[in-house]
Amino acid sequence: MRQMSEYCKQSFLKNQRVMPQILKKGAEKQSKFFNNFGSKRGFSSRGGGDRFNNFLENLASRIPGGNIGAVIVAINTFCYFMYLIWPRYQMYSYLNNFTFSKFNLNQGRLHTFFTSHFTHMSFLSYLLDSVIIYLFCQNLGMMFGPVFVLKNILLSMFMGNFLLFLQHQSSNGMLRPFYGNDSILRGLIFTIIFQNPQASFYMFPLPIQIPAWGIAAVLLGLDFLSFNVAAFGGVSASYLMVNYFL
Repeated sequence: MRQMSEYCKQSFLKNQRVMPQILKKGAEKQSKFFNNFGSKRGFSSRGGGDRFNNFLENLASRIPGGNIGAVIVAINTFCYFMYLIWPRYQMYSYLNNFTFSKFNLNQGRLHTFFTSHFTHMSFLSYLLDSVIIYLFCQNLGMMFGPVFVLKNILLSMFMGNFLLFLQHQSSNGMLRPFYGNDSILRGLIFTIIFQNPQASFYMFPLPIQIPAWGIAAVLLGLDFLSFNVAAFGGVSASYLMVNYFL
């Protein structure tokens, strides 16, 4: 009886020493698990284990000034230059390679998922989009870092392509081919709006300040009237970036 009592006492003391260690290790593992899924401000790869983040950081570090907008402007300029020098009697081939359409997808022109987001066919739209994107990328880069801006743009393009794909696949091929910076612009603009909806901004060319929610209402109203699904992709991307990854 005395031996059993002594055995129980030793077992209790042993468990008393071991259990806190087990609980501590369990808590550390649980914390590490949730940290892997937790959002990181600006998507920095401080853990060093995320190759995609490292790739984007290395890419952003090679851009002069770290302004992703300079790259967007350069791609816009290239696509618009190609439009200017393209033979007018072969413009159909330009549309086949620089616009998003069901026909292009059926022909396997997957590169239009990318090129369509930088194509312009008028100087005014090219100039305005390029200037606005450059300024917004510069401001967002100063606030959240260039990696965040780059991911914002990539996610806006992805969401825009996804909604465009659904729209064109559900149609009978009668939709107008899509091109332009709409997804990227909405992603950048609505990131600032969702981040601070009570702020006021100047809406070019009006010389007055307009609340952020007012600008959002105007843009969404115009997009609804034109059924601009690519713009909706940028809006949804900015919402995800602000609420889950910022």
